[in-house]
Order: sequence, then C-alpha cells, then structure tokens
Amino acid sequence: MVDAHSYTPTTLARLHMISLGLCMNPECREHLLSQHDGRQPFSAATAALVADVAHIHSPRPDGPRHALDMTVDELRDYPNLLLLCQRCHRKVDGSPHLYPADALYMWKAVREREAQGVLTHNPLLLTTVVDAITREAAFDQPPNSPESLLPYDVTDKIDHNQMVESAYLVHEYAVFQAPLLALYAELEQQNPVLKTSLLRFVAQEYQMVKNRFIAADTASHLTAGEIVAAHSDEIFTTVLATLVDLVLRGTPRLPWEQAYFGVLIVTVDAFMACKVMEPPR
Repeated sequence: MVDAHSYTPTTLARLHMISLGLCMNPECREHLLSQHDGRQPFSAATAALVADVAHIHSPRPDGPRHALDMTVDELRDYPNLLLLCQRCHRKVDGSPHLYPADALYMWKAVREREAQGVLTHNPLLLTTVVDAITREAAFDQPPNSPESLLPYDVTDKIDHNQMVESAYLVHEYAVFQAPLLALYAELEQQNPVLKTSLLRFVAQEYQMVKNRFIAADTASHLTAGEIVAAHSDEIFTTVLATLVDLVLRGTPRLPWEQAYFGVLIVTVDAFMACKVMEPPR
C-alpha cells in the first residue's frame, strides 16, 4: 500500500530544485543542504539534505489542514509538498491557524517564480553547465557519421516511454530551449561539432543508465523497450543526477540547485533531439 510519506525521485528532485537550497518560508530561508565533508567536491553522494518534506494538507485525519477529499497519491505529490527547515516545519504544523493552506501555497508559488528566474539572474549558468559537460565529452573529435533526426511528436515519445512525472519536466522546461540553442549557435562558431558531441555524450550516459536497468531486470522476461517503459521516470531522473554530479565535479562552487536547473534544460533538449529515452516506433 502506498504511503503519503513515500515520495518519488522526480517529486523530490523538483522540490530540491525549486527550493534553491533554502527553506521555503520566505521569512526564514535557512540553507537546506550541507556537506558531509567540506574538503570533497559537492555531489549527491557527499551532501546531506537538512530539510523536512512538509505536507500542505496533512495526510493524518487529525493533522493540520487535512483535506477529506484528497487521495494518498495527491497528498504525496509535488503540489501538496514544501521543503522546510525542521524549525519551520514544527512551527507551521504546530499553529495551522496561523499558517493556512493558502499561505503555504503562496510561499511555494513565490519560490517557484524565483527558481524560474535563476536563468535571468545568472545568464552564464547554461554556459557553465555546457562547458562542464563538454570537457568530459571529448568534443574535439568529429562524429564518425552524420546523425539525422526523424520527425516525431513529443507527446508520442512521452506516451511510448510511459513517462509520468518526468513528462511534466519535459513540458515545463522545453520553454528554455531557445536560450540553450542560442548558446549552442554562439559556441559552435568556435567549435562546429560542440553540440553534436555534447548530445552524443548525453546519449552515451543514457545508454549506460538504461543498460543498468535492463541488466537488473532478469526475472520479468520483458523486452528492453518494456523495461525502459516500466522504469522511465527512474531512468530519466538517474540520467539527470549523473550529469549533475559531473557538472558539480567540474564546478564545485556552483550551487546544486543551479546545476540541476541547467542540466535539466540540457537534458530536456537532448530528449527533444531523441538522445534520451526511446524514440516512438
């Protein structure tokens, strides 16, 4: 039975990204991420999340702001969740009359707008992310053969891969393709194969992640495509996490949330270019 405190990796990733690493109480903004060892490069493996996932509407019938008509899946889904420091979590749930649901939704909406403005306030973010990935991509070597793209509908590809939560990420962050494509065009004046090599590198990372999931599924007798579809959200999230760790190793001072934001834009573009997830038949 699914528990209202069981969150999918994509839900947690979205919360972490929009939090900007800060408590979502606008009057607090305490840092939510800390290092196990400050001497190590920042990565998912070396970081600790000192935060609580808080419910706007409590899953407990006697809990703060409980809503009778919400299902378990709705209670544990992204729209009903905040990331708060432990102090603010206790305060918000201990005094629900002072912190009604509308106020908490407003906190989250403000932070979402702030997160979406990161690219505006940090115009070099995409450049930093692309540079970190291309340093790993051996992009000075031209591809062995030209790569062509078959036309396909994004919705068909999402349906073919049975993507659910990651489908939201594709739709939400596709709007950032324009600044990324403009950056590619600018950088390709110095290196004509940069974008091709970067996308090929991302495709290789996807293939390695996909192969791990296929190798781990030895009992179901599913085809490779069926295994990918059964684990599509986990695979997409794992590719993201792999690339974020790569970027943070190359630029350890870049905040995790900004690295995630930039990598997400690059990965969604790679999805559009059919380098991540399976193409529709």
